[in-house]
Amino acid sequence: MWWQALLLLVGFLGILLALMFSLASSSLKRLHMMMEKSYENLDTYLLQRYEMTKDLLELGKEAAPQECKAAEKVILNQGAPSNVPQERAKSEGKLANATTRLIVVLEPRLKEEEQFQTLKELLEDNEEDVYQAKKYYNQVVKHYNNKIRTFPSRIIAAIKKYKKAPYYDMEDPDKNRKKR
Repeated sequence: MWWQALLLLVGFLGILLALMFSLASSSLKRLHMMMEKSYENLDTYLLQRYEMTKDLLELGKEAAPQECKAAEKVILNQGAPSNVPQERAKSEGKLANATTRLIVVLEPRLKEEEQFQTLKELLEDNEEDVYQAKKYYNQVVKHYNNKIRTFPSRIIAAIKKYKKAPYYDMEDPDKNRKKR
Protein backbone atom coordinates (compact mmCIF):
# COMPACT_ATOMS: atom_id res chain seq x y z
CA MET A 1 0.00 0.00 0.00
CA TRP A 2 2.83 2.44 0.82
CA TRP A 3 4.39 1.80 -2.58
CA GLN A 4 1.14 2.95 -4.27
CA ALA A 5 1.30 6.24 -2.39
CA LEU A 6 4.97 6.59 -3.35
CA LEU A 7 4.15 5.83 -6.99
CA LEU A 8 1.36 8.38 -6.93
CA LEU A 9 3.71 10.99 -5.40
CA VAL A 10 6.44 10.28 -8.00
CA GLY A 11 3.85 10.53 -10.79
CA PHE A 12 2.54 13.82 -9.42
CA LEU A 13 6.08 15.23 -9.12
CA GLY A 14 6.86 14.08 -12.67
CA ILE A 15 3.78 15.86 -14.02
CA LEU A 16 4.65 18.97 -12.00
CA LEU A 17 8.22 18.95 -13.30
CA ALA A 18 7.04 18.46 -16.90
CA LEU A 19 4.63 21.36 -16.49
CA MET A 20 7.41 23.57 -15.08
CA PHE A 21 9.70 22.79 -18.01
CA SER A 22 6.90 23.33 -20.50
CA LEU A 23 6.07 26.75 -19.06
CA ALA A 24 9.75 27.70 -18.92
CA SER A 25 10.23 26.61 -22.52
CA SER A 26 7.28 28.62 -23.83
CA SER A 27 8.30 31.67 -21.78
CA LEU A 28 11.84 31.48 -23.14
CA LYS A 29 10.60 31.08 -26.72
CA ARG A 30 8.28 34.06 -26.29
CA LEU A 31 11.14 36.23 -25.01
CA HIS A 32 13.40 35.09 -27.84
CA MET A 33 10.72 36.04 -30.38
CA MET A 34 10.16 39.40 -28.65
CA MET A 35 13.88 40.08 -28.85
CA GLU A 36 13.96 39.31 -32.58
CA LYS A 37 10.87 41.43 -33.23
CA SER A 38 12.24 44.39 -31.26
CA TYR A 39 15.47 44.22 -33.28
CA GLU A 40 13.43 44.17 -36.50
CA ASN A 41 11.54 47.28 -35.34
CA LEU A 42 14.82 49.00 -34.54
CA ASP A 43 16.13 48.01 -37.95
CA THR A 44 13.09 49.63 -39.58
CA TYR A 45 13.76 52.95 -37.85
CA LEU A 46 17.46 52.78 -38.73
CA LEU A 47 16.66 52.14 -42.39
CA GLN A 48 14.24 55.08 -42.36
CA ARG A 49 17.03 57.28 -40.96
CA TYR A 50 19.39 56.09 -43.68
CA GLU A 51 16.87 56.88 -46.44
CA MET A 52 16.07 60.32 -45.00
CA THR A 53 19.79 61.08 -44.70
CA LYS A 54 20.26 60.19 -48.37
CA ASP A 55 17.37 62.56 -49.20
CA LEU A 56 19.02 65.29 -47.12
CA LEU A 57 22.26 64.68 -48.95
CA GLU A 58 20.56 65.07 -52.33
CA LEU A 59 18.80 68.24 -51.16
CA GLY A 60 22.06 69.80 -49.98
CA LYS A 61 24.28 68.94 -52.96
CA GLU A 62 23.62 72.27 -54.69
CA ALA A 63 23.86 74.38 -51.53
CA ALA A 64 27.05 72.83 -50.11
CA PRO A 65 28.72 70.50 -52.63
CA GLN A 66 32.04 70.08 -50.75
CA GLU A 67 30.43 69.24 -47.42
CA CYS A 68 27.95 66.89 -49.07
CA LYS A 69 30.72 65.07 -50.88
CA ALA A 70 32.51 64.39 -47.59
CA ALA A 71 29.30 63.31 -45.88
CA GLU A 72 28.37 61.13 -48.83
CA LYS A 73 31.43 58.94 -48.26
CA VAL A 74 30.35 58.20 -44.70
CA ILE A 75 26.66 57.82 -45.51
CA LEU A 76 26.90 55.67 -48.61
CA ASN A 77 29.78 53.54 -47.34
CA GLN A 78 27.80 52.13 -44.44
CA GLY A 79 27.44 48.86 -46.31
CA ALA A 80 24.97 46.14 -45.46
CA PRO A 81 23.56 46.42 -41.97
CA SER A 82 24.96 43.93 -39.49
CA ASN A 83 22.77 41.66 -37.42
CA VAL A 84 25.21 41.97 -34.52
CA PRO A 85 24.02 44.84 -32.32
CA GLN A 86 27.50 46.04 -31.28
CA GLU A 87 28.70 46.24 -34.90
CA ARG A 88 25.47 47.85 -35.99
CA ALA A 89 25.72 50.44 -33.22
CA LYS A 90 29.19 51.54 -34.38
CA SER A 91 28.02 51.87 -37.96
CA GLU A 92 24.85 53.71 -37.00
CA GLY A 93 26.77 56.01 -34.70
CA LYS A 94 28.87 57.17 -37.65
CA LEU A 95 25.73 57.69 -39.72
CA ALA A 96 24.01 59.67 -36.94
CA ASN A 97 27.08 61.89 -36.52
CA ALA A 98 27.36 62.46 -40.27
CA THR A 99 23.67 63.34 -40.43
CA THR A 100 24.00 65.79 -37.54
CA ARG A 101 27.03 67.48 -39.13
CA LEU A 102 25.22 67.67 -42.46
CA ILE A 103 22.22 69.37 -40.86
CA VAL A 104 24.50 71.86 -39.07
CA VAL A 105 26.24 72.72 -42.34
CA LEU A 106 23.08 72.93 -44.44
CA GLU A 107 20.81 74.73 -41.99
CA PRO A 108 22.15 78.27 -42.55
CA ARG A 109 21.94 77.78 -46.32
CA LEU A 110 18.60 75.99 -46.54
CA LYS A 111 16.69 77.13 -43.44
CA GLU A 112 14.09 78.90 -45.59
CA GLU A 113 13.31 75.81 -47.66
CA GLU A 114 10.23 73.95 -46.51
CA GLN A 115 11.55 70.58 -47.73
CA PHE A 116 14.69 70.98 -45.61
CA GLN A 117 12.69 71.93 -42.51
CA THR A 118 10.33 68.99 -43.00
CA LEU A 119 13.22 66.57 -43.47
CA LYS A 120 15.01 67.97 -40.42
CA GLU A 121 11.89 67.52 -38.27
CA LEU A 122 11.38 63.99 -39.58
CA LEU A 123 14.99 63.12 -38.77
CA GLU A 124 14.63 64.52 -35.25
CA ASP A 125 11.45 62.47 -34.71
CA ASN A 126 13.17 59.43 -36.15
CA GLU A 127 16.09 59.93 -33.77
CA GLU A 128 13.70 59.72 -30.82
CA ASP A 129 12.06 56.61 -32.33
CA VAL A 130 15.47 54.98 -32.75
CA TYR A 131 16.36 55.80 -29.14
CA GLN A 132 13.09 54.32 -27.84
CA ALA A 133 13.46 51.21 -30.01
CA LYS A 134 17.02 50.67 -28.71
CA LYS A 135 15.82 51.14 -25.16
CA TYR A 136 13.00 48.60 -25.62
CA TYR A 137 15.35 46.11 -27.30
CA ASN A 138 17.81 46.39 -24.40
CA GLN A 139 15.01 45.87 -21.87
CA VAL A 140 13.91 42.69 -23.67
CA VAL A 141 17.52 41.49 -23.88
CA LYS A 142 17.99 42.10 -20.15
CA HIS A 143 14.87 40.08 -19.33
CA TYR A 144 15.90 37.32 -21.77
CA ASN A 145 19.46 37.12 -20.41
CA ASN A 146 18.16 36.94 -16.85
CA LYS A 147 15.71 34.23 -17.85
CA ILE A 148 18.33 31.95 -19.43
CA ARG A 149 20.36 32.09 -16.20
CA THR A 150 17.60 30.81 -13.93
CA PHE A 151 16.24 27.32 -13.29
CA PRO A 152 14.56 25.63 -15.16
CA SER A 153 15.05 27.99 -18.13
CA ARG A 154 18.81 27.49 -17.93
CA ILE A 155 18.35 23.81 -18.82
CA ILE A 156 15.95 24.63 -21.67
CA ALA A 157 18.36 27.30 -22.99
CA ALA A 158 21.22 24.79 -23.00
CA ILE A 159 19.13 22.19 -24.83
CA LYS A 160 17.86 24.68 -27.43
CA LYS A 161 21.28 26.37 -27.64
CA TYR A 162 20.02 29.81 -26.67
CA LYS A 163 22.95 32.08 -25.94
CA LYS A 164 23.26 35.29 -24.01
CA ALA A 165 22.11 38.14 -26.25
CA PRO A 166 24.21 41.29 -26.73
CA TYR A 167 22.92 44.72 -25.76
CA TYR A 168 22.68 47.54 -28.27
CA ASP A 169 25.01 50.40 -27.39
CA MET A 170 22.96 53.51 -26.87
CA GLU A 171 23.49 57.22 -27.13
CA ASP A 172 21.11 59.75 -25.72
CA PRO A 173 19.31 61.55 -28.60
CA ASP A 174 19.56 64.82 -26.67
CA LYS A 175 23.33 64.60 -27.05
CA ASN A 176 22.97 64.90 -30.84
CA ARG A 177 20.37 67.67 -30.54
CA LYS A 178 22.69 69.75 -28.37
CA LYS A 179 25.32 69.69 -31.12
CA ARG A 180 22.95 71.31 -33.59
